[in-house]
Amino acid sequence: MEKTRAPFKGRESHATPVCESDHSLSFFPSLPCLRKRGVYSADKEKSTSGCQKNGGRHHALLPGIFTTFCPHGICYGFEVMECAESPNRPFTFLKTRFERAPEIIIYDNACNLHQYALNRDPVFFSHTRMVVDGLHWDNHTACAIGYKGLDYPFIRQINTQIVEQNNAKLKKLKSSLSYMTPVHFLMSLKFFLWHCNFTLKRCSQSGRNNTC
Repeated sequence: MEKTRAPFKGRESHATPVCESDHSLSFFPSLPCLRKRGVYSADKEKSTSGCQKNGGRHHALLPGIFTTFCPHGICYGFEVMECAESPNRPFTFLKTRFERAPEIIIYDNACNLHQYALNRDPVFFSHTRMVVDGLHWDNHTACAIGYKGLDYPFIRQINTQIVEQNNAKLKKLKSSLSYMTPVHFLMSLKFFLWHCNFTLKRCSQSGRNNTC
């Protein structure tokens, strides 16, 4: 048991240099880049996760947009993905933009992200619980039941499908965004997500959350 606990105590989180500039294809106004991701010995190793998440992507277009939300549905920002999404994307986001890792992370590939994170910086993520949202749980095979978010009473009080619901809104812009220049793409996306946040806040203040 002591050997199991050892990676999580007795030392500090893996220190990395301070960020010099932000990623040109990302926009997180309230979460600026604090430090670099760092390089880890585990980066050279092939993943041995027993769980596989089924999914696919378009053969010609970019993989998509990585977005993050608070439990109330407010979008913190986004990053345009230049390669297929993997646990490295959320790991890099969390490691570079948070002083301390969040206590709860709801993510469609939480099981693999958890393994990925603990193999690189277990101290930084030692107090973080990662769970799979309700919509994507059935897509997981050979996944530990502890990652099923809806099995936790306090998780049931959160809309775990916020990201997918907002992705459905973004799909309405797909035909336009796909053929914009990078500058116009980013401007349009920023304005659209701002409008979604503004509308949600206005509905919340007026007590009409269920109709927005």
